[in-house]
Amino acid sequence: MACPLCDVWNRERENVLFEDEGFVIIRTKFLKGHRERVMLLSKKHIKTLENFTGLEEKYEREIKKIFSYTYKAIVMEGKFGSVPDHWHVCITDLDPSSQDFEQVLGTPWIQVIDIKSWK
Repeated sequence: MACPLCDVWNRERENVLFEDEGFVIIRTKFLKGHRERVMLLSKKHIKTLENFTGLEEKYEREIKKIFSYTYKAIVMEGKFGSVPDHWHVCITDLDPSSQDFEQVLGTPWIQVIDIKSWK
């Protein structure tokens, strides 16, 4: 069976928010009540990314643009991911009214990105 994430950036160009030679930031198929919910995924079909501890600065800059409407964005492990054989992380806001809010709280976080300050 073909991997649903391989080449998704070419099949769903309208959902691509950022792309470079190795990775793509793409809106997820299901927003689950979030204003934005995206994935950073490898363009190579790999299961793991060695030593990943958080986003590189260029990806973090893009995430700050995408999530400019909120205070924080969460980079989560793929604990509940539906495609475990293609490396990706999900990035979302902390919206208590979203359909998966409890799941977001129960998923290990890799990084919290401060988007804007309270004042």
